[in-house]
Amino acid sequence: MPMKKILLFFLFVMMAFTAQTQWSGTGPQRPLPGFSGSGQTSAEIGWVNFAQFQPAGDGKTDDSPKLIQALAYCRLFKVGLLVDPARTYLLATPIAYAFAGTVAIRSAKERQPAVFYLPDSQLSVLSFSAAAGTLNTKLAKEIRLGDKTITLVSTTGLRVGDLIVVRSTVDWPIETLTKKGEYNVVESVVGQVVTLKHPCQDSYIVSEIQAVTNYLSARLDLQDIELNIRKTGNRSVIGLVVSNTQHSRIERVQIKNAQYASSQFYGCYTTEIAHCVFENANEEGEGYGIATVGGLLYDIHDNRSYGCRKLGDFSSNGTGGPTRYSRALRNEAVGEGTTNRGRDLFTTQSFCIATHGGAESILIQENTAINCNTGFQLRGRGVTLSNNRIRVAHHIHQIRQSGRVVKLVGIVPNAQPHQRRFNIVPEDQHRVSLSLAEPVKFKMIMLDKTPLPDVRRVDAVVSDKIERVVFNDQVPLRQQRTG
Repeated sequence: MPMKKILLFFLFVMMAFTAQTQWSGTGPQRPLPGFSGSGQTSAEIGWVNFAQFQPAGDGKTDDSPKLIQALAYCRLFKVGLLVDPARTYLLATPIAYAFAGTVAIRSAKERQPAVFYLPDSQLSVLSFSAAAGTLNTKLAKEIRLGDKTITLVSTTGLRVGDLIVVRSTVDWPIETLTKKGEYNVVESVVGQVVTLKHPCQDSYIVSEIQAVTNYLSARLDLQDIELNIRKTGNRSVIGLVVSNTQHSRIERVQIKNAQYASSQFYGCYTTEIAHCVFENANEEGEGYGIATVGGLLYDIHDNRSYGCRKLGDFSSNGTGGPTRYSRALRNEAVGEGTTNRGRDLFTTQSFCIATHGGAESILIQENTAINCNTGFQLRGRGVTLSNNRIRVAHHIHQIRQSGRVVKLVGIVPNAQPHQRRFNIVPEDQHRVSLSLAEPVKFKMIMLDKTPLPDVRRVDAVVSDKIERVVFNDQVPLRQQRTG
């Protein structure tokens, strides 16, 4: 065997032997050969079949070590992974995989999902994250709103194409649970000066910065995959966690029975989530089909949820900036089912799309809320709604709560302009008639009490048991802010 092949084989064996469920490192910095995002088959160059790593595929034996082996191989040889949809794979050991370059996993047969069973043993059972870089510095000069260049104390370890994160200690003005912050991409580095791909969305003084860090360029592509949580009780689980990646694509992925959230995305850049199905993310107070926690440019379109508390939620957390410049388009949420506590989901609370205080410049367009207690929940800055639909289908005849019956006998908009702007389906207009001691409100749109300084053209109509907020014609999402 030629020496080069011996060395490559030895290197792969060592990588597979030492790989654990907590695995990280650096890798290829370019896309997979021949990878374009859809429609490719195992016959094309750039793919390897999971069967080569001899997983059990019986849904009973833990195949987590085999998947780690396969991912290490794919990373080394710059190929994607094809999975046989005729078999089922148990990932009994939670996986947290940090990487650079591209990870691509898809079914070997298009539109036939390859099924992975996941445990409910901890909150995060399958996560993919960009490998952290070595940059950990602060500002040498203040940043003004709209700046595309920033000056750092040090740029050691920072490379063109990295995701750069600026974290502040100062609260974002819309919500105290969110800190100011930036997620951006490095276009050039000259000495201490860094040129960014997008203008900064806030201003910062030097003393408020907690840290400026970086993540290596990493892309995740999942297609025609099913993730199914094997529930053993009332346990909070997130089915899929994606952190700090760039240009990722999640397409035709089904995630079932992940109680806390089907999927959560932390600080990602340019992420497409399309044609996915989310079922039974039903934890009271949580329960997200898709949750974005900070980041830039999420494109969430043509997804469906069943029995989830929320299909989509744009927000942030206490350590990073808000979710910005993102959209939810043509998604459909069916808000029926039971919560993790066994209560009726509609009566308790279900939504289609929500924006929290940590959200800015979000477009919510042509989405449909079916049998949701609340169509849309809005907080944040720069939220635009356009041509969304709210339906209460005829087959809901009654809802049970505390032994009493709530009958739905019709909801009718107060005036024709409201019907036109809301695009309520005429045959599904209903009015809620309640027989409970404590009325349950059916809300078309819910505006929380937190400030909404930039929500577009709002007209509100409120009655005793029905709340409506009517939005006029679409206001285009701004592509960048000016100082």
